[in-house]
Amino acid sequence: VVQNASSKRSELDQKVKGLLVLTPTKFTEWLIQQRLVRNEQYEEVNGVKTKLKLGMYSDGKRFAASGGYVWLHGPESTNKYTSVLKGSIFEIAPTNALKLIYHWCCQTTITNVIQWVKVDNAFVDKFYTILRAVAMVSVQDKIQNMGGPDHKIEIGVISLGTSSSENNKREVRVEVLGVMDRTSRTFRIRASEPQAGATQQERFRKIFEMLPVWVNPASKLYTDYSVDKDTLTQLGFKNVVQCSLQNINNPSPNPQTTNIQVMDYLKKVVPKMFQNSLSSLSNNTLQQFLDELSYRESMARFPLECFNDIVDKISALTQLTSN
Repeated sequence: VVQNASSKRSELDQKVKGLLVLTPTKFTEWLIQQRLVRNEQYEEVNGVKTKLKLGMYSDGKRFAASGGYVWLHGPESTNKYTSVLKGSIFEIAPTNALKLIYHWCCQTTITNVIQWVKVDNAFVDKFYTILRAVAMVSVQDKIQNMGGPDHKIEIGVISLGTSSSENNKREVRVEVLGVMDRTSRTFRIRASEPQAGATQQERFRKIFEMLPVWVNPASKLYTDYSVDKDTLTQLGFKNVVQCSLQNINNPSPNPQTTNIQVMDYLKKVVPKMFQNSLSSLSNNTLQQFLDELSYRESMARFPLECFNDIVDKISALTQLTSN
């Protein structure tokens, strides 16, 4: 539970409202200060790479979105000016981009986003895909080698499937691994496709494929008897405690020896997220949404934290593209 959640939300609302009333020039200056646009821009002419200078275009109408801020090209270039927004996610519609970042962080319903921001569904989908990619990079970069000596890691596996209306037969579409570090409260979630005819060991080798990267082998693992312990041992995890599958409504009197937290999350949150779309999503797309879940649970637990963190990550990635 996040303390002072309402005041933190109010702080974010005031922050975004304050930015949206800025003139285009002042808003672009904020983008420059936050490094949300490239701090360097280069052009290659006749094999020579030249660093462009930052300047101001006199007629505000031509570069209205950037408030007149431009990159100045040299005399040998066919172009004279380039908007300072070029190469950033603010290039097309700066204030709309800010609004969409805000609504993504607040998890506003798509219907309301379309109505309030005055953009179509395709634009929202494309922009949110970019934000999800930023979250994925962050998760894959930061959440590795979880745990360590004296650290407790919970591991759980669930299956997601679709039911046929003809014979009520359930087909397992994907198996989902959840990993939670009790101390840091960091999460990793991974989807894997079941292999037809696979043995128990082959099945879990596929499911646990990323565990040696995600989890420090010195950690103490808590899981249940539905998981193949031998596979964990072969992957280098020697300290494994197994328990019976837990019922959240009738939990063990000693929950510290179980994986009840990660299983409760996997059973309550993950299926609900994909209940109407599982059959239409590829495994790669499904994984993108699971990485977004990991990001929100580990680094962006409430809207203000999410906004500040995703802005920092966008800034870092924008500067990486400067050259």
